[in-house]
Amino acid sequence: MDNLNNQQIVHAGWLFKSPPEKRIWKTKWRRRWFVLKPSGQIPGQYVLEYYTDSTCKKLKGQIDLDQCEQVDAGLQLEIRKQNYDNMFDLRTSKRTYYLVADSEDEMNKWYVD
Repeated sequence: MDNLNNQQIVHAGWLFKSPPEKRIWKTKWRRRWFVLKPSGQIPGQYVLEYYTDSTCKKLKGQIDLDQCEQVDAGLQLEIRKQNYDNMFDLRTSKRTYYLVADSEDEMNKWYVD
């Protein structure tokens, strides 16, 4: 996390991220390194950034949590015989992000934090 050393990190770890909803059934879900940190603009606002790996060298995208309208936890989904448990979603006006943690405990760390 060399690129992030000078910034406050609230939580970081691996999650599987869904493709956009219209391709959710056809496209592969990707494992990404997520970093939750303050947005740096207004106190109490956060951004969730995701990278290809834990070195945080290649930013793949970010979710402005101030734009989050709803969060649901404890979701489940089965796609092509692959079960996705420990799932939660982040709903914004532009997109719904489905995220899957390795365990219920890990999901709760993201959801509660």
